[in-house]
Amino acid sequence: MICSAQKRQDMEAATLSQADGNSDLLSIGKLVVEQGSLEKRIGRLCDELAKRAAVFAAVANLLITKPECLWFKGQAVAEEFAGESAVDPDAIAVDSLLADLRDAITKKTECAKRLSELGIDPTEMENERNDRLSRALRHPAFDPRPRRTSGFGFCPKSG
Repeated sequence: MICSAQKRQDMEAATLSQADGNSDLLSIGKLVVEQGSLEKRIGRLCDELAKRAAVFAAVANLLITKPECLWFKGQAVAEEFAGESAVDPDAIAVDSLLADLRDAITKKTECAKRLSELGIDPTEMENERNDRLSRALRHPAFDPRPRRTSGFGFCPKSG
């Protein structure tokens, strides 16, 4: 009976350690997925900010060259000044986008910190992925140079 009780305790301990290991793997997986989605979100926010920067540049150009022609949607402007299209005030509002960007960067940093606490280095994961991709590009089957097919019997008949 003592032997059986000891086996049961050993089995329970093994099950708990296995469950703990599985929960660590699950946590790592969740964090990696979360980090990937945060990277995509950061990219989308940066793209939107770049679009708005182009609007800022157009507004700045108008302010330098023809300030009298700058007008915003919803304003009543005389015809002589309405030569340029109206600027949408929402197109240059970046405060909420910047707050979202900062929030996403903070969450990504926290995610990377939690991954490192679990023994995973996110930068090493990215380097490993880049190494795999670069090995694929150096593979002999991947040859971006155009090939000459003359002499192989695949040339179309001329004439």
